[in-house]
Amino acid sequence: MIPNAADVAANLYASRRALRVAPWKIVLAYALVAVVWIFTTNLIITALGLPESSYTLRIAAFVLFTALGIWWYTRRLADGVIRSQKLVGRAENSYRMLFDRHPAPMWLFDKRTLSIVRGNRQAVAAYGYSAGEFAELEILDLYAAHERERLEALAQPVTPQQLAGLRQHVARDGRELNVEVLCSALDIDESPFALLMAQEVSAHFQTETQLASALRKLELARHLAQMAYWQRLPGSEQVDWSPEIGDVLGIANAGALSWTAFLDYLHPDDRPAVAAAHERAERHGSLAHEFRVLGANGEQRWMFERIQLLGRQRALFGALMDVTELKAGEGDLAGEKRRYERMVDGLPDGVLMLRQGRIHYANAAARRLLAGDPLQPLDAQPFIEFVAEHQRARETARLAALQRGAAAGQPQRLLLVCRDGQPFEAEVSETLLPADGDAEVQLLIRDVSQAEQLRRDLEDANQRLQHLSQRLIEVQEIERREVARDLHDDVGQHLTGLKLHLQRLIRRQAGDSEFERLSQPLVASMDAALAKVRSLSLSLHPLQLETLGLEAAVRWHLQHFLEASGTCWELEVRGSTTEIPPGRAVAAFRLVQEAVNNVARHARARTVRILMVCDEHELRLEILDDGRGFDVPEALQGAQSLGLTSMHERVASFGGDLRISSLPGMGTRITALLPAPND
Repeated sequence: MIPNAADVAANLYASRRALRVAPWKIVLAYALVAVVWIFTTNLIITALGLPESSYTLRIAAFVLFTALGIWWYTRRLADGVIRSQKLVGRAENSYRMLFDRHPAPMWLFDKRTLSIVRGNRQAVAAYGYSAGEFAELEILDLYAAHERERLEALAQPVTPQQLAGLRQHVARDGRELNVEVLCSALDIDESPFALLMAQEVSAHFQTETQLASALRKLELARHLAQMAYWQRLPGSEQVDWSPEIGDVLGIANAGALSWTAFLDYLHPDDRPAVAAAHERAERHGSLAHEFRVLGANGEQRWMFERIQLLGRQRALFGALMDVTELKAGEGDLAGEKRRYERMVDGLPDGVLMLRQGRIHYANAAARRLLAGDPLQPLDAQPFIEFVAEHQRARETARLAALQRGAAAGQPQRLLLVCRDGQPFEAEVSETLLPADGDAEVQLLIRDVSQAEQLRRDLEDANQRLQHLSQRLIEVQEIERREVARDLHDDVGQHLTGLKLHLQRLIRRQAGDSEFERLSQPLVASMDAALAKVRSLSLSLHPLQLETLGLEAAVRWHLQHFLEASGTCWELEVRGSTTEIPPGRAVAAFRLVQEAVNNVARHARARTVRILMVCDEHELRLEILDDGRGFDVPEALQGAQSLGLTSMHERVASFGGDLRISSLPGMGTRITALLPAPND
C-alpha cells in the first residue's frame, strides 16, 4: 500500500519539531531537577545529621538519575526519527515503483533547464530511447518540429501548462505519435521539477478517421443501391413516390406516376403478378417479391420490392431496389458453380465433403473408389465406415481434432475399404473449410495402391540389381586374383626361365662380340617384360592387401603410380585398418586405385591428398587433388565414364555413399562412405 503524502508530511513535521525543541527541553529539565535535588537533599542531610560523605553520594545519585532520564528521552526522539525515515523510504520506493511501472510514458524534468532527469519503462519502450539517452535530452526534444518551434517562440521559460494538451511527439526512429500530454509542477527538496505524462491517442484518431470513412461509404452504398420508397392507400390510384424513383426505374418524371401508369412500365408478363401481390399485401400485411421493369429505351431491369401495411389508414408502404446487377451476379455465380462442379467431378482424384463426419458431396472418382461405381451415391454415409477397422479410432479422433481446429490437416496414408469389401491404400489430404454452423472437412483421396506396389517392385528390383552388382564385383575380384596368380606363376616363371637360358647362352658365347651385341637388347626386353608382368600382377591383385593390409597396399600403389609422374602425395590414416573386412578393404583399395589412375592420366595434378578414417561405424575415404578438374554430370553421361560408374557401383553394393565434387580448373574431391557390416 502506498503511504498517504499528507501522513508522510505530518510525520516529518512532528519529527523535525521534536528535534528542534529537544535541546531546550533537556536543559530546562536538567536545571529544574538539579535545583530541586540540591535543596531537597540539603534539608534531608541537615535534618538527619548525615556525615560529609553524604554529599558525594548525593552527586553520584543525581548524575545517575539524570543520565537515565536523558537516555530515555533521546531514545524516544531516535525512535520517532527512525519511524519517519522508514515511512519516507517506503513512500519513496512506492512512488518510484508507481512511476516506473505506470502504463503511460512519464518523464521527470527540470523546469528551469527543461532537461530530462528520468524516464519510466514505458517511455523507453514507446519512444525507443534508453534511460541514458533520455538523460541527455531536453523535454522539447520529444516534440515534433512544428510543436517545438511554437513552444520556443513563447515567453521563456516554457511552463508546464504550455507543454500540456494534444500534442505530436516524435520517437527515436522518427515515428510521429499523437499524444495527450498532462504536466504538473513538483517541489522536491526546494528544487523545481515537473512531471510530464503522454497518453497516446493515435488509435482514437484512427478510429475517428475510420468512422468518417465508413459514413462516406454508407452514403455511397445508399446511392449505388438505388433504393426508392412509395406510399399508397389501398384501392387508390395516387402514389407518393420518393425522389429516387426516377433513377431506380430509369424513367423521367416518374414522381407523377399513378398506380395504373406504373403498371404500364412493368414487363407484360409480370403485371398480373405485381397487382396480385399488392392485393395479398392488403390482406396479409406484408410481402416481398421481384419483378421486371421496362425503361424508356426498352432496357429490362429487375426490381426487388418489400410491401408493408402500416398506420391507422392501413396505407401500403413499399421499398424498391434495383437488383439487376445482383441477378446478373447470381447467374454468373451459378454458372461458375456448375463449371466448378463439373471440373471437380472430372478430377482423377476423389474429393469428399464431410459435415459432422458424414459425406454430403462426392465426385465421380470418390464414388468409383468407395462405392465401386461412379453412378452409385454416397450421400449421408459416414466416411469412417470406409476406413479399415484398425485405423478407425485414430482417424475419428483426427477428424474431430481437425474440426475443432486443434490439428492441422496433413497428408497421410490410410487403408480404405470399398463398398464391395476390396481394400486399397490411399493418400488422404484433409482441409478444414469454414461454413455456417458446423465446419466442413474436405478430403482429397488418391489411390496409391498401384504406385505403392510399383515402389515395392522397384525396391525389390534395386535390391536384386545391387546383389547382382555385388556378386559381379566379387567375381571380378576373383578373376583378377586368378589372372594375377597366372601371370605371376605361369607367365612370370616362363619369362624367368627364358631369361636364365639366355644368360647361359651368353656365357657360353663369351668373347663373341657380335653375339653379345645382339643378345643385350634381348636381355633388356626380357627384364622389361618381367617387370611389366610383375606390375600388372600387383595391379590386378596386390599381395600387400592380403599380407600387410589396406594402408600398406594404398601406400605401395601411390608410390608406384604417382612418384614416377612427379606428383606429390600425402596419405593420412586415422584409426586402425587391420579390422576392416576383406571385402570392404578391397572396395576401398579399388576406389583409391581408380581415383589415382584418373589423376595420373587426366588431372595433371601437382598434389594428391588422401584421408582414410576408420571407426566402428564406417570407413570414410577422401581423395583431393589440385588438378584441372572436370564437369561431373557431363563425365557421368559420357562414353568414358566406366571408371566413375564402377566406383558408384562398388560403394552402392555395400550400402554406402559416394560424392564427387569437381569444377573445371578447381580440382576434384571424392568422398566415399562405407558403413560397417551389421552383426
